[in-house]
Amino acid sequence: MFIQFVIGLVVTVILCYQLPIFPPVWVGWLLLFLLFVYLYFLNHTVKQHQNYPQEDSISNLKLRVLNLGFSVIIGMNLVFWQSFLSPSIPELVFNQKVVVETSVLSLLNISKGRGHIKYAFDAELLKVSNSYKGKISNSDVMENMTQTWSFNPPKIQFAW
Repeated sequence: MFIQFVIGLVVTVILCYQLPIFPPVWVGWLLLFLLFVYLYFLNHTVKQHQNYPQEDSISNLKLRVLNLGFSVIIGMNLVFWQSFLSPSIPELVFNQKVVVETSVLSLLNISKGRGHIKYAFDAELLKVSNSYKGKISNSDVMENMTQTWSFNPPKIQFAW
């Protein structure tokens, strides 16, 4: 049954990563609810299955179906919550002149190569805006953009 669980989990994860758009947050909460419902039924079925001998093939089939359903729900939860909790920079700010507020994470790293010197440091992105010293630029790309990152702000590296 473990192999069946692993195959169901892997197939579900691969199929979920093929989705063209990210589902809304209520889908994640529904998946968590389904996870707890499946845990209850799986626990209840396993207890019944242990009390009776394995002569009953219907009970064994029921346990296999619950195990496969559990692997599908676990796989969908893994994909959804990993995607939801991973930080990302909004696409609206790509190729735009913006002001970036960061928190420096590492000291300046200087690497010397053949004919060039590279300066780099890591930072944690706090806020992206299109204002500079109180002046708003002509671009309205950043208007009404909410900047919410789940728990971890994106980590970026500056190099020049």
